[in-house]
Amino acid sequence: MKKLLTLATALLLTLAVNAQEVYNSSGRRTPARPQQKTGFDPSRIIFGGGVALGFGSGFLNLGASPVVGYRITDRFATGIGVGYLYYRIKEYSQVYNPAIGGYQTYPLKSSLLYPSVWARYLLFDNIFVHAEFENDFQTYKYTDYDSDPSSPTVNQPVQYTEKINTQALLLGAGFRQPVSSNTSFVAMILYDVLQQEMSPYKGRVDFRVGINVGF
Repeated sequence: MKKLLTLATALLLTLAVNAQEVYNSSGRRTPARPQQKTGFDPSRIIFGGGVALGFGSGFLNLGASPVVGYRITDRFATGIGVGYLYYRIKEYSQVYNPAIGGYQTYPLKSSLLYPSVWARYLLFDNIFVHAEFENDFQTYKYTDYDSDPSSPTVNQPVQYTEKINTQALLLGAGFRQPVSSNTSFVAMILYDVLQQEMSPYKGRVDFRVGINVGF
């Protein structure tokens, strides 16, 4: 009976060891690969964004650009974003006002709403490449002299509203600096390769900074 128990124990131990091995096409045994997690993983969600704040003598710049995404692999992530930017120049234009018999100074007020989709690939531990497609909804409000003789406000200052819709494809690279186990400071330099005539990125490089959680 004792010999039978010893044999059974040895057999169970052998089966336990063999259960951790698999056979390849040549019949050789190789260690089993760990089973990868499949399906949605909340720990791979990315969120964050940046803010813009600038002011000085006669101008104000204020905005925010939140983003949310998902790390499909340890190096590749994609997501969506939406940004809003408000810009005001206090003394933008001088327009003659016949009511006072002289010129008055009027401001320029503009806003930019830009929803986007983006993708990011981590080349090294802290260096990544970034691609982002934006649809830019621009609104400008300014005052000008009405010279239309058929207009009821002819020869008077009139406020105009102009709306422009452009697209931008921003490509570039970035750097991330971890500030905690799951949070990083992110800085990017991007260039719009479409360069549409009224694009807010025409003829310039775009610099962005922000905080990302999960990347």
